[in-house]
Amino acid sequence: MPVAALPTGIDICHESFGDPAAPTVLLMHGLGSQLLVWEEGLCRLLADTGLHVVRYDHRDSGLSTIFGADGPPCGKPYDLGDMADDAVGSDTAVIARASTASHHSSSSSRRSAD
Repeated sequence: MPVAALPTGIDICHESFGDPAAPTVLLMHGLGSQLLVWEEGLCRLLADTGLHVVRYDHRDSGLSTIFGADGPPCGKPYDLGDMADDAVGSDTAVIARASTASHHSSSSSRRSAD
């Protein structure tokens, strides 16, 4: 899987489905989640509707940079702002124009549609 080396020294592993020229949907889950949370079947289903789908391992998970017991090199815990920076920085050409989906909002949408 491709790995993006960010200017912060963090590597972010990511995978995409569909045509990169199509509108992009960036699938993000909670802090510290792996890209596998977003099942491949769902990613392919979304791509089949004409979307470019990107999923990624958050820092400290999966194939992205894993910090030791001392935590991030800056010495402070990372937060949601860091997660957003990682998402944008992991592939600026693709993700800068991405719509963002979250597992929570897609779950809420399914419940409200029932």
